Amino acid sequence: MQNIKVADDGNAICEQLLFSKYDLPYVLKIPVSDLRLIDTGNNNHNPTILIRKDVILLRTGFISCIIRYNEIWLFDGTNSVVINAKDLISRNLKKNNNNTSKNCNNRIVESLCNKSGTDNGQKNVKQTDGCEKEDVKQINSYEKEELNYLNVINNFYRYNKGKAYFEFLCLDICMQLSIKEYENDLEGINYKIRDIILLQRKEENNELNMLTNKLLRDMMKIKNNLQKLSNLLNALRTNIEKILNNEHDMKNMYLTYLNKNKCNNLKDCSDLEILLETHLQLTDELYGQLENVEEKITHYEELMRLNLDYNRNKFILLNAKISFSTLLFSISSVVTSLFGMNLKNFVEDSNYAFISVSIFVSVWSIIGIYVTKNINTLLKFFDRYNFR
Repeated sequence: MQNIKVADDGNAICEQLLFSKYDLPYVLKIPVSDLRLIDTGNNNHNPTILIRKDVILLRTGFISCIIRYNEIWLFDGTNSVVINAKDLISRNLKKNNNNTSKNCNNRIVESLCNKSGTDNGQKNVKQTDGCEKEDVKQINSYEKEELNYLNVINNFYRYNKGKAYFEFLCLDICMQLSIKEYENDLEGINYKIRDIILLQRKEENNELNMLTNKLLRDMMKIKNNLQKLSNLLNALRTNIEKILNNEHDMKNMYLTYLNKNKCNNLKDCSDLEILLETHLQLTDELYGQLENVEEKITHYEELMRLNLDYNRNKFILLNAKISFSTLLFSISSVVTSLFGMNLKNFVEDSNYAFISVSIFVSVWSIIGIYVTKNINTLLKFFDRYNFR
């Protein structure tokens, strides 16, 4: 497991521990039933956010973690998403410590400038102001690079300028990276759908499209994966809504505040509310995109089924044409074979026997050609008069 802990001096200690997850209930004093809900080894559970005493248990579908006021336990430390979360949390903590140290140095410089002469003091103040502006520009550029690295609209920790609690920083980064993974999965599904649609359009002009059945099976597999993704995202969105509607849970999420204050007299939860509402908006937008993709899949599934029905009707017509052609050919063969037998039919001595037989066979051949070309009309006639 991956553990990130904030020491008493404010420095972040990041280490990967050979620690069994089954020992966590005894170390962190959390119920085993709650641990089972966020366990990455159990794929039967949906994303969930549990608020317990002095701890937040989070499962987003890509990241499972246990957050306390000064540390975070990340499951599956070898996962790439978990590694990104660890790096971002450590980087933000180091940046926060650097900002606090710079603020302390600036305060010392300002106090020294105030004690010095007025003229020299004004010059020093201008210099320090210039340095502060340069530092602000560097910090803003660094934050923009971090935003591009995340490639997610929300960055709660940046807007709070390092004043957010440790638990909110961890919660925000884990949620951002998870939503980004949902976006990547949805984009991958979109690419697969486009490839299937292109193949379908290439083959739809052919007389018989033999790829339709295979493409339909592939589309059904993609639809199943999309349904699983939709269920996970919907569960995450539902959990965020539950917390927003429960003021008691929101107050209990202020782990750092509760660790310093015995009584929960917190009245303002606006910063946490902004964080949760931002992620709720992102999940709503992503869920809307999922519904649009699902509608697109349903639309093309109907088109493929129509194409399959069209091909099936073609085979049925071909079978009917072959059957009628065989029937008429058999009738003509029977008539001609009668004259090949050594039977007295009182016609073999006639001069018009050969001509009459030839005319009969030719007429039946013409009728057979006409019937096979207009097989639809004949089938409608049979359906109308209930011929079986």
